[in-house]
Amino acid sequence: MFTSLRIVQMILFLSSLTIFAQVQRDLDLNPIDRGKTADPILDEELKKEEREKIQAKRLEKLETAAQAGSKSAILELGNNYFYGRLGLEKDTAMAAQWWRRGADKNDRQCMYNLANLYIRGDGVEKNEDDALKYYMKAADFGLAQANINAALLLDRREDYEKAIRYFQEASLIKDYRAISRLAEYYERGLGGPKRVLDAINLYKESAQKGNADAQLKMAEFSNNSEYPSVYDPKEALKWLMLSADNGNPVSEARVAYCYQNGIGVRKDNEIAVNWFLRAANQNFPPAQVALGNCYSVGMGVPSNLETAYSWYEKAARLGDSSGLYNAGVCHLRGIGTKVNVERGLDYYQRSADQGYAQALYVLAYMYEVGEDVKKDISKAIINYQKAAVQNHAGALYELGRIYLDGKYLKSNRNQAELMLKKSAEMGNRDAFVLYQKNFMKN
Repeated sequence: MFTSLRIVQMILFLSSLTIFAQVQRDLDLNPIDRGKTADPILDEELKKEEREKIQAKRLEKLETAAQAGSKSAILELGNNYFYGRLGLEKDTAMAAQWWRRGADKNDRQCMYNLANLYIRGDGVEKNEDDALKYYMKAADFGLAQANINAALLLDRREDYEKAIRYFQEASLIKDYRAISRLAEYYERGLGGPKRVLDAINLYKESAQKGNADAQLKMAEFSNNSEYPSVYDPKEALKWLMLSADNGNPVSEARVAYCYQNGIGVRKDNEIAVNWFLRAANQNFPPAQVALGNCYSVGMGVPSNLETAYSWYEKAARLGDSSGLYNAGVCHLRGIGTKVNVERGLDYYQRSADQGYAQALYVLAYMYEVGEDVKKDISKAIINYQKAAVQNHAGALYELGRIYLDGKYLKSNRNQAELMLKKSAEMGNRDAFVLYQKNFMKN
């Protein structure tokens, strides 16, 4: 039966997600171009020869000034080579040469433009170290827009102590990528002590400007009574809805869960499916698995095992542990697809390798009884133990049974009692019966 999937309840995958604000990590690689010597807007009636003469005269004047050491002329000459203006052929190598000359004269704008070329490997050999050097130098010379690129490169390298300073500088000019990431630094204590209240203020500032990730963080803080200054479940739902409307897939999945369970909104499984679908189409694996669950049982949509399998498979191909497990079940049992034992076992193992408790538990049982695999008690026990550490009720029961029986492990009634009791308290009926029989007084 399809219920053999032992689908994890939606609340588990939603509440266990620890999502920090995901700022845009792409660098801004547009060169600084003040446009002082861009191609003039010439009268269309001018003949080609006359236009070329005007351009040549302006280029000659610019080159003379650049050769004489004018930093502004050096910058603009580099820009003209970069864009191919004033009759010049586009030549990023020449642009790099002029910008490097400007950088040597401590022109911060030339430093910034040259750093962009090093990042792209355009006109120069790609070199992130040189790019970072020039971004930091430009920022230290007061170029505000260089701070965010320096910060993001340092962040990639996990050099948080240096990165935080550049994020702080970038946040002062209201760069909301910097504000969101700086909030995360304060929240997690990256590059310095934790400053959660400061983080909340920054998240709120960014959220009010429409940042979907920051809106999600405000939803989380507003739903956490540990922060009374912002605790307000109604406000949390508002932030969550705003974040979902702005396309955050985590928020979309959580809104779906709210509709599925009537939390803060009227219960509506069809609306829930629509929200899950939005998140799933953004390749958010938990939503893909949730959507597969909806199709498997006909919740908000007609039951369709083929469609359920297709969503599990999409999550599996993204490497999601739950998707791998559920798709593995489909392959092993022929649910929504043809039986493929080899692929099913591979998916189980890959899910188990990620520590997914249900996959560990099922693999352990298969190794214990020799179902679809060669019987191997040692592998069974190891997998049971790994799942039990995660408080998997079934694994706790099986280990308790094994300790009580003493057949595969040395008998240990104390361990058996602890595990069976814990499993029984989690609702495992078999564990309750065995615990009652062996450890409860009449």
